Amino acid sequence: PISCKVGGQLFVLGLVALMMAIGLTHLNDCPVNSLIPIYLIASGGLYIAWLAIEICCDQCEYPNLKIYTRIFLSLSGIGLYIAGNIWIYGAWEEVETREKILNNDNFCNPW
Repeated sequence: PISCKVGGQLFVLGLVALMMAIGLTHLNDCPVNSLIPIYLIASGGLYIAWLAIEICCDQCEYPNLKIYTRIFLSLSGIGLYIAGNIWIYGAWEEVETREKILNNDNFCNPW
């Protein structure tokens, strides 16, 4: 049987995969701010890196490496979270998602 920890990690990994897939699929579909899809991809990559460190360095020969890598990924994640919120909420008033205005520069594909 799968433990709760592993089940939770698999669930979040599925969400992260969806986040990255949406970012990759709509990489050029958000002219209001082209950094939003990149934010989705980078956030997903950070979580996958965190998960890889958790799995691969469980019996790590260099425990400090795991700690420093966690600190780096945490600080990168916080910075990316702040930047992503600025990009998303900065475009909040300008973005249009209706199909009839697809050619508008303020369009951003909602899905």
